[in-house]
Amino acid sequence: MVGVRAARGSAYLRVAFARPMFDWQHAPRQFFEAIYDTLSPMLAVTAADFSVRVSDSLNDVAARYDLFGGPSAVVLTAKDLSLEFPDLVLGDYGLAARIAESVEHRLHAEFPECGRAMMRLTLNEHLNVLGPGSADDYLSRYAIPSVESAFGEMPGVHQYGAVFSTTDAQRQWRARCLVERSEALDEGLFLTREVTLLKVDEASAAAGGLALIWEVIDTCARALDLEMSHE
Repeated sequence: MVGVRAARGSAYLRVAFARPMFDWQHAPRQFFEAIYDTLSPMLAVTAADFSVRVSDSLNDVAARYDLFGGPSAVVLTAKDLSLEFPDLVLGDYGLAARIAESVEHRLHAEFPECGRAMMRLTLNEHLNVLGPGSADDYLSRYAIPSVESAFGEMPGVHQYGAVFSTTDAQRQWRARCLVERSEALDEGLFLTREVTLLKVDEASAAAGGLALIWEVIDTCARALDLEMSHE
């Protein structure tokens, strides 16, 4: 196993509704009150953090809560719920996970008529390599001999990586992972893990929706021989 620690990352959670939210007139108020009640014990929530996008088309309306005064947000539309954390450092991970879990649970209870057709978490991370070895040492295991031979007479540096996808036997979820050289760190890796729950209600009943997603996320790292340090 190769030890790694996140230097920076982004996380996006999307919950697609099984049925559109047709009663949008009252939805923003319900959303704002649910967010305030859920997050005010954790964060300083103010009226300035809330906004509404108005449109004659149900497809374009949205209610938004801005997190931390920056680009992170919780966005409710008539067709889905999104939690966006585009700029995370290691110390933010725990709070972001608690926010995502509590908000998703509360809003599912607030709008039960919508249901959940799909839940997807995309986690992108630039990782410092703790060892043993360097980023290049780790990626060398994915070297492709045909690339080396094809460019044998043309001097250059070849960068390798790996990508895989998997679906569980019951087709409740699927995962896609990619690891390659980080372009943001001098000696680091870039790791993308995306897990999609395809049968959200069944998966949630078995293990809890986000709990199952995090279990698969962790398994993906182990499958790539990466040991994630959270300290």
